[in-house]
Amino acid sequence: EESIESTPEFLENAGIIAGARILKSTQWTQGVQRHGGDIGLELTTRNCGVLLQHCLGSLSTSSLAGTSTHTITPGDLTGLGLTVQIGRPDSGGTVRPFTYAGCKVASWEIALASNQNATFGLSLVAQTQTTATGLATASYTTTSDPFSFVGGSFVLAGSTLCIRSARVAGDNKLDTDRVCVGHNYIEQPIESDLRELTGELEMEFPDLIHYNRFV
Repeated sequence: EESIESTPEFLENAGIIAGARILKSTQWTQGVQRHGGDIGLELTTRNCGVLLQHCLGSLSTSSLAGTSTHTITPGDLTGLGLTVQIGRPDSGGTVRPFTYAGCKVASWEIALASNQNATFGLSLVAQTQTTATGLATASYTTTSDPFSFVGGSFVLAGSTLCIRSARVAGDNKLDTDRVCVGHNYIEQPIESDLRELTGELEMEFPDLIHYNRFV
């Protein structure tokens, strides 16, 4: 699912005009154009690496015997940007392309629960939107499968524990209000504070050893 949208701002003249009962067209002008929103996905065995890199900043990959290990760690987000296109059908059935350039991941979340597939949520902020770019042809990796609870495990200090659900999330603390004189769009959002990485677990009460680790 997605909820990306564009929100134009308008600057209104505060002047008082004798006899005027409504704001005239000459009394307002367009301000900053803001674009962004959320995208909800299922976490899959392929094609999520580039998105995870944009979530945290740094990605390294190693392969052994046909199996790839991706290690994603916090790194510099400056210069990283995505172009995202969404095809939306109009009432006549024609798919209209909405292309968002200069997208950065403001926050993200990965969640997993018993008897469910893993989910991957992204909150994006974009610099521009256009409907003039042609609709790209979507292609899908045939060997990409969803991660599910069956392939998950949780280990703490060498002990495998029974958990019901898990969630890990990040807020990149981007300054999404970098508006400069002369532009009606935001400049590249940069980190304005320490990032927040949080998690949540629902689990059984195994013993006091693990409870004391939590404390």
